[in-house]
Amino acid sequence: MTSDLPPRREAWSGATSGELIAGRDEAFSHLAELAAGLCWAPIGMVSVVLEPWLYLTGAYGVDADRVLLERSLGRHVMEQEGVFQVEDVAAHPKFAKYPVMMTGRIGFYAGAPIHLPSGQKIGAICVCDVIPRELKVWQVRGLKLLAEQTDQLVELRLRQAG
Repeated sequence: MTSDLPPRREAWSGATSGELIAGRDEAFSHLAELAAGLCWAPIGMVSVVLEPWLYLTGAYGVDADRVLLERSLGRHVMEQEGVFQVEDVAAHPKFAKYPVMMTGRIGFYAGAPIHLPSGQKIGAICVCDVIPRELKVWQVRGLKLLAEQTDQLVELRLRQAG
C-alpha cells in the first residue's frame, strides 16, 4: 500500500511547515477539545506529521508533544479519507502491540485526516478513550466537520507565516 505521508519537511510548503509544529497552538487545542467533547472522549488531539514524528500541535487531555509516527494510529488515518475508527484497540491484531496501547490507556481511537490547501494529508484530528466503543453517526459527521475546520486553520496559519 502506498502512502502520501510527507516524508520530510521539503515535502510540504517549505519553511512554512515549521509554523505548524512550532509548539502547541491554542486554536488547534480548542479544536482538539471540541472533538473530545463531541465524541464524549477524555482525549482529543490535532497532529501534524514530520517524519519520523507525529507532532501534537493541539491537544486536550494529554501532555505529550510528539509520538513516533510508526507507533501511532494517526498514521493510518492519513492512508484513507473519512473517519478511521478502531473500536477495540486491544483486540485489534494490527494495533494491540503498539507500545502506547500496551499501557492500557487507549481502548478506542477515531480520527479524520487534515490537509494542506493543495489537498495533501499532513496530519489528523482525533479522539481517544480508555474503553472500547464506537462513535455515533452524528459524532462521525461532527469529527469530519471539525477536520474541515482544522484544514481551514492550517491554511490560515500557512498564510500568516508566508
